[in-house]
Amino acid sequence: MAEESLTAESKNWQDLITLDHSARAKRLALRVDSRNKTVRLVIPKRTSIHKALDFASQHSEWIVEKAEAFADTIDMHEGSTIVILGHDRIIEREPLDQTLPSYGLEDGRFIIRTNRQLSENMVLRQIKKLAHDTIAPLACQKADAIRKDIKTITMRDTKSRWGSCTQDGSLSFSWRLIFAPYEVLDYVVAHEVAHLAHMDHSKNFWDVCDRLSVSMDSSKDWLKIHGSNLQGLI
Repeated sequence: MAEESLTAESKNWQDLITLDHSARAKRLALRVDSRNKTVRLVIPKRTSIHKALDFASQHSEWIVEKAEAFADTIDMHEGSTIVILGHDRIIEREPLDQTLPSYGLEDGRFIIRTNRQLSENMVLRQIKKLAHDTIAPLACQKADAIRKDIKTITMRDTKSRWGSCTQDGSLSFSWRLIFAPYEVLDYVVAHEVAHLAHMDHSKNFWDVCDRLSVSMDSSKDWLKIHGSNLQGLI
């Protein structure tokens, strides 16, 4: 196996629909409800739930596709609040006479130091830099704990996997992990580092992963519930 990766869990399509029993409807139908961010399964009178769900299952991919379009976006303007490592932080600009912007985390704030006005692209670049600066040393620390070497560490703009590990020891991670609680980010890093020792998902692999993680089981559960929305951000 050349590469092992941790992919985002897909939501069950049944969790993405709401049932709409209608006395006026003539046939089964699926309707996008943008206001409530859901897909409505319209069920005519005297139509069984079993038949309705069977109809919906034939359009499960469409349901998931429409639901993913409801994924939250992030307002990255000055004064907006974003979630970093599971905690709310207000985006603030600190005017400093420096050419290259830099960031800081202080007292519930995500501070960007710059002599220019903030733009969404500038904020996003600093968020990605924070992701790298958080994940890279953590990966190195965990690799040292199991006496393994890392060839490279890269941040990627992926929406289908949280991280990956190649046979030659190259690790990659989704920068969107910076929005997850710290223990979840820690688990994903531990997962990929554990692949440096075991390029599979054997019991030995999970033992190493558990040993390297702050909280493996609860983090896996968190990703199953919230992972799809996190991957859809921005």
